[in-house]
Amino acid sequence: MIKQIEKIFYRRPLFYVSFIVILIGFLSVWSSFEQKESYTNGINVYASVIEQPKNCESLNRTSYIKLEYDKHIYIRSVGPGYCDKIGKSKILVRIDTKNNSLFFIEDKLDNEIIYSLIILLIGLIIAYKGWKK
Repeated sequence: MIKQIEKIFYRRPLFYVSFIVILIGFLSVWSSFEQKESYTNGINVYASVIEQPKNCESLNRTSYIKLEYDKHIYIRSVGPGYCDKIGKSKILVRIDTKNNSLFFIEDKLDNEIIYSLIILLIGLIIAYKGWKK
């Protein structure tokens, strides 16, 4: 039985490995659409800043900001593009209380959907190429 499975896998390994990429792409697309739905169902509110980076020069990919709204604490990563949020005591954000999600107003969720679809398409191309060999 194991020999038969190995024989099938060795004939088209690229085809079978492509299912991992397709699975990652599919889950990523699904997650992106859920985030987009949470964003559209959310409301704009002002959240209080609890903790933030000291200044714009200290912002990097691992910087974060801690916000509070309605007795809930939200932690979001901020990079150099969020310099305008540093130094404020309240920030306008979009909150979906149903899913307990917080988004910045300028979040571009459409890009995440596009990138996820590209990963899914790459997985399908790999599967096609693997099947043809």
